[in-house]
Amino acid sequence: MHVLRGSLRSHFRANRAQDKPPLPWALHVMSMLKDLSGKKYTAANGQQTYEVFYASASLVPVIGDLIQEHFGFLPISKPVIGLDEVVAEMEKDGVKLGLGWDNWSGAYVMGFCSEDSNWVNKISHFLDDELEKPKYRKYVNM
Repeated sequence: MHVLRGSLRSHFRANRAQDKPPLPWALHVMSMLKDLSGKKYTAANGQQTYEVFYASASLVPVIGDLIQEHFGFLPISKPVIGLDEVVAEMEKDGVKLGLGWDNWSGAYVMGFCSEDSNWVNKISHFLDDELEKPKYRKYVNM
């Protein structure tokens, strides 16, 4: 332990002498490069999906609340939570959306048919603007 502490101390002294930023500052800057911008993709079922790659799983209920509040979709059942994914479904007037998080896509909203995909497109435009707000920064997956 003492040897490791000494080698880290000499590493940080050398970095300071070269005017390199300290590690905590560098990690902070790297985390600021990550954001909650989403992208639309076509899923294997041929329908639209909107994915927020750097989102943590804790953003899923927030997205669910936003979709419920702004678009009127209601949860069909409680979310299923696994080790590496969260899955939920929402519905409005026969239109069903999948909502969830996994370690490959981050947070996502997906459609199951063409009408659902139209809603995914509308919701993606709303979420692009909404998730830029500073209050959502805490949901970025570090």
